[in-house]
Amino acid sequence: MNFIRIVLSVIVICLVFVSCEDDLTQTGSGLVGETNFNAQKYNLVSLAAKTEPIVRVQTNALSSYALGFNQDPVYGETSANILSQLRLSFPNPQFNGNPVVDSVVMLVPYFSRIESREGENVTYALDSLYGNDSYTLEIYRSNYFLRDLDPTENYEAQKYYSDQKSLFESNLESTPIHIENNFRPTASAVNVVDFDSGKLDTLSKSPRMKLRLPAAYFQQHVINKAGSDALLSNENFKNHFRGLYFKVKNNSGTPSQAYSLLNLRSDEAEILIYYHIPATGVDEEDETGIYRLKFGGQMVNVFGTQNQNIPTGQDLYLKSGAGSMAVIDLFTEEGELEDLRANNWLINEANLTFYVNESVLAGGEKQPNRLFIYDLTNGTTLADYTLDITANDNNPNISRLNHLQPLTTEDGVSFYKLRITNYIGDLLNPESERTSSKLGVVLSNNVNVFNPVTVDLPNESELKRIPSPMVLNPYSTVLYGVQAPEGKELKLEIFYTQPD
Repeated sequence: MNFIRIVLSVIVICLVFVSCEDDLTQTGSGLVGETNFNAQKYNLVSLAAKTEPIVRVQTNALSSYALGFNQDPVYGETSANILSQLRLSFPNPQFNGNPVVDSVVMLVPYFSRIESREGENVTYALDSLYGNDSYTLEIYRSNYFLRDLDPTENYEAQKYYSDQKSLFESNLESTPIHIENNFRPTASAVNVVDFDSGKLDTLSKSPRMKLRLPAAYFQQHVINKAGSDALLSNENFKNHFRGLYFKVKNNSGTPSQAYSLLNLRSDEAEILIYYHIPATGVDEEDETGIYRLKFGGQMVNVFGTQNQNIPTGQDLYLKSGAGSMAVIDLFTEEGELEDLRANNWLINEANLTFYVNESVLAGGEKQPNRLFIYDLTNGTTLADYTLDITANDNNPNISRLNHLQPLTTEDGVSFYKLRITNYIGDLLNPESERTSSKLGVVLSNNVNVFNPVTVDLPNESELKRIPSPMVLNPYSTVLYGVQAPEGKELKLEIFYTQPD
């Protein structure tokens, strides 16, 4: 009896295992993570790949903003300027007397990390500083009103673009509020006078831009407006003081490399207006305080280019901002997709491998570490992105390593391998109704963020979307396309198992 029970148990376990296996490996869409069980390989060569120049890209929905100059050996020099609204820390301020502005300090944090700490001494490193040249920074008041809603698009969210530099600069006050010569971001801690436990004290803050703005200007245009409609609400204030424009100028006469990202979305990005209210009695003391203006609302990055060159040809040229991207079309041969679906393959793995053309752009420090591939037609990530078990929300540098493999160098050859197994498995499923969508390939400085923004591509029939981190990546690359030296051409490798 015991022997019979053991046999029956084994049979039941086997039936359950087979049943589960049938459920998990549907014909044409079963995805197996390894390729060690007689998997065969199919090289798809019927694909098209081209460089797509970017006419303009939406820049008012970014998580950070670029400032400075980026010099590229292939694409030329790009300048990055910023227009940002300000908001009141609290509207309709009431002062107990007539405040007099003593000084004004503007603070905008950089993205930084702590490298070491010894007692109260903290050493920082900047995460988003590229180059160490200096430039002239001018701060202007803008008279251009940035809307939240677009009346020409059924009052949908307003979009502002990277190519609107001339429009914004034609609406600046004639004289800058402040000029900072030889401006250069540093990783040093910054001392700031602020409230601590109810008292003004000097506090050490993480690295940030710190500029002293003219007290008289903010006395006239902000503090003296207390009690008027201008400070009654943030909507009123945004119309009264329409924003600040950060304009960079290269006065050296030589190419400049000084490019950094500003954390303008931080609550610590602010303008501190230090004031005192004179005492009215002999035995009284002056009242001191700080009124704050915060950066917020609409913020726009605009880019200027000098001698920008987006080459055409067989190679794929990827550049950030209003630069360029790659567009990939799979299964371009008529009937091939339908023929492959009829094979009922079990897809084990599918990869697109892009080789760096180092004869045009040498690798090294300036070679970007990550690419991002996505469904360009629908403006969405691929299933492989969502299902990647290596996703690490806290560290994008080691996140989604299966789907978006970082730059790899083997035997002196540099390449990016993008695994799109789930995407191809769905596409080759005989029951799938979808056709091959266009895939977009761009640079990315944070693969954890998609946050698509609108982009204008000249050879596409309508506006498309790209991942927003592509806009701010300072690096560039040149990749081989489908026509390339043997062994470096772009192709799709599909590893599959043929069912019995």
